[in-house]
Amino acid sequence: MKHVVVIRYGEIALKGKNRDRFEQRLIQNIEHRLVDRGLCVKKRYGRLIMAGDVMAHEHTIRSVLAKTFGVENFSFGVMTAQELFEIEQGVQTIIEPLRNTFQTFRVTAVRQDKTFTLTSMELSKRLGGVVLVACLGKRVQMKGADMEVFVEVTTDGVYLSAKKERGPGGIPMGITGRVLALLSGGIDSPVAAWYMMKRGCRVDFIHFHSIPYTDRASVEKVRELAAIVNTWQGESELIEEPMLEMQKRIMTETHEKYRVLLYRRHMLRVAEAHAKRLGAKALVTGESLGQVASQTLENMIAVAAAADMPVLRPLIGFDKSEIMAKAQTIGTFETSILPHQDCCTLFTPRHPATKARAEDLAHEEEKLL
Repeated sequence: MKHVVVIRYGEIALKGKNRDRFEQRLIQNIEHRLVDRGLCVKKRYGRLIMAGDVMAHEHTIRSVLAKTFGVENFSFGVMTAQELFEIEQGVQTIIEPLRNTFQTFRVTAVRQDKTFTLTSMELSKRLGGVVLVACLGKRVQMKGADMEVFVEVTTDGVYLSAKKERGPGGIPMGITGRVLALLSGGIDSPVAAWYMMKRGCRVDFIHFHSIPYTDRASVEKVRELAAIVNTWQGESELIEEPMLEMQKRIMTETHEKYRVLLYRRHMLRVAEAHAKRLGAKALVTGESLGQVASQTLENMIAVAAAADMPVLRPLIGFDKSEIMAKAQTIGTFETSILPHQDCCTLFTPRHPATKARAEDLAHEEEKLL
């Protein structure tokens, strides 16, 4: 008998002919984040099995898998030979630390290896008896049980697990390419970046600042936000771009009502140049339709016209309350709400345009040539 971690995925199982590529990327991502710990991950019958000294690294494994996109859920368990006595011992091993956490239970057995001596139902009943003897006072409940023991009989051996712990779901990071996210110090943009990671993108960041008109604390705050979001993907690049000189020119040489939109068009052009250098295929913003004056449909179309590459907006249909809830879940909320000075709020117009056209903004930009 040896300790293992059973890792389950959801959406990857639907990928058809591309499934193997998604599985291999997930394995690479997990092993990369757990490097130098003597652990290995292999595909087994629609699951991933992590072997090695898993109990010595239990805390690290748990924290990594909980933040690895593509992992639907996972369980610490054991692998035994196809010997009934050893399987029964394995069941006792996995339920012992959980005995005070449940009153009702069920055992679910499946056989990948149909040559095993007992049917799935017979094995479930037998191991249910083991639990009843080991944990007096507990009872079987087929629907809505407090705990479920999972038994998978394969040609390699028998995998036993009980407690399922949630992963973030999604698809493996890096499988769909690279993007560059515009990162402010607010609530929305880190959440937008997180959602792109969940859809398999590696995300780099660019932040625009107006130092010395804004303080350096705002830049430090963005660095902290990038570090928090990176706990979900690993290292990335954070580009810090000065914005002040262009803002001064926009303020003095163009129509006031277009000011914020011209800021944003400039940001997209600069971000696009960096994205091409990095090999990123799209830009990402935290915009939500109608949330502020600059985020009307007309304004977003007019601003996006400044860039040749796609501008992705994963939060486009989210309410602010939904975005805030997700920020709390991923760990960015408390940092995002700290006071900071945002370059886009510098020299804000009194009556901003809400239905700008791309040609109007292009005409204003001619004044800056």
